[in-house]
Amino acid sequence: MNNPFIFLTDLHQNTIRINIGHIMTYDSRKFKDSDETYTYVLLAGGNALSREVKETSEVIDQMIAEYYNGQSTKTKKNCMVQKREQSGSYKTV
Repeated sequence: MNNPFIFLTDLHQNTIRINIGHIMTYDSRKFKDSDETYTYVLLAGGNALSREVKETSEVIDQMIAEYYNGQSTKTKKNCMVQKREQSGSYKTV
């Protein structure tokens, strides 16, 4: 069985890989000094690890659901990759 990784974008525009089996929780948050939002992801580990990502909770929900529902053979075999298009929408590649 392959490890179910998703690719997300951190707040510095870097692509990060997260094993969805290690996600404990995630929720939307807002910066104190602006209206910009991000998603806080808490991961299981020896010490609780966290990541802040640009994808919304709803997008992460969709990515995880797509992996487990097997809607894409490529997704089930390898991993699910979401790329941000110029319009700001997401698609599986």
